[in-house]
Amino acid sequence: MATSLSDILKPGAKVACLGDSITEGYPGHFNGQEETRQWEPYTHYLKRPGVKVTNFGLSGDTTEGMTRRFYRDVLRAGPTICIIMGGVNDLFGGIPPKEVLEALSALYADSERHQMLPVAVTVLPID
Repeated sequence: MATSLSDILKPGAKVACLGDSITEGYPGHFNGQEETRQWEPYTHYLKRPGVKVTNFGLSGDTTEGMTRRFYRDVLRAGPTICIIMGGVNDLFGGIPPKEVLEALSALYADSERHQMLPVAVTVLPID
């Protein structure tokens, strides 16, 4: 079983990052500096020789939208790994946590069904 990025990011890997504004690169701070695209420094950690990383983040997206984009965009890219980070916009919109978990679980299963390794990223906390 893979336990680290080094275990899965081998030459030939194609990584899709699917999510909302945080995945897209929500503005914020990184290393104490104002950044216009916060997520980009993190995607750089994924890049290795022979590894392709594609960012499918979309600001304001919900798990419903992510599911549509999974079938429309992610599958077309043919990734071997799908990093999935979303759900916070659903929660802000009043979707019950159980439904958010079910939607994310379906995305993980869909990834496996299409021969991708799903990598689940924890839903951000909300207040």
